[in-house]
Amino acid sequence: MTTIVAKPQKDNAKTKARHSEETITQEHAITEITLPGYYTKSAQHFAAFHLASVLQRTLEPESLLELFFDEVKKLVDFIGVKFISDLHSVYLNKGVETPYQCSYRLKLNNLLLGEMLFYSKAPFRQEDTLVFEYLMCSLLYPLRNAYLYQDAVINALTDPLTGVNNRGSLDSVLKREIELARRHHTTLSILILDIDCFKSINDRFGHSTGDQVLKNLVATVARCCRSSDMLFRYGGEEFTLLLSNTKKKGSINLAERIRKAVQKETLIGNNTRFNYTVSIGVACLEKNDDGMSLFNRADAALYHAKANGRNQVKSEAEMA
Repeated sequence: MTTIVAKPQKDNAKTKARHSEETITQEHAITEITLPGYYTKSAQHFAAFHLASVLQRTLEPESLLELFFDEVKKLVDFIGVKFISDLHSVYLNKGVETPYQCSYRLKLNNLLLGEMLFYSKAPFRQEDTLVFEYLMCSLLYPLRNAYLYQDAVINALTDPLTGVNNRGSLDSVLKREIELARRHHTTLSILILDIDCFKSINDRFGHSTGDQVLKNLVATVARCCRSSDMLFRYGGEEFTLLLSNTKKKGSINLAERIRKAVQKETLIGNNTRFNYTVSIGVACLEKNDDGMSLFNRADAALYHAKANGRNQVKSEAEMA
């Protein structure tokens, strides 16, 4: 596997030897890769300039790679391509996989950006591998920038302590889910969870133990939910759970399952074992609801659960 890096490589003998091997392991410099002789210098510069311009169109990693594949396809005939980045959760697989492949590992400042494989009907020519390497060097920085942008977006919408969605993302997601529910004539439910006596936990055991309680709640909710259910940390010890395609009975049953699972959890603070509980309010989407009215009804049901002794589930119907 060839490693494409953005750092200089002074050993020209090793670089030259690379082109005579089918599987390549030497790291090589961007500046030392040139296109085959039938490309003029002006054509080389134009190809690099054009590709750099194309790759400025998006900061989405998948879209960026699609653009790159389309441009490479204009110069090299390949029938399949795969890109894998476990670190950044990017996986693309297009076309057909064959025994004839050319593989590359992309690195920038010791950061592994991913691995790319091209497939062909017959063994790739040396000229083809040179084109791959030349153009791939133009991909390194745009791909790194796309990853940074992706991380920034995720961080802006994620609670750093628990790893779930934060309050900033709730409004847009709730609006989208309501629109989808109405478009497809499906149901939507919302649960609001609040840890009972959370301030007392912090006062008794300390804030680090309080943080562990928050993380434990998130883990417990995740064990009870479907992968499609979306959990948000709304603020402090309060969380919101969106349940798509879920009717009132199903949402109440899930809320009870969460409540019972939470009260069985045992944690340790100051060398003392303790349990905690949650109160949950439930509301389901109605004809004239917007995001605020749906949320407010669930919040009112939560308040009712708190006022009636905590560690219980209340729905809007029980308040009528």
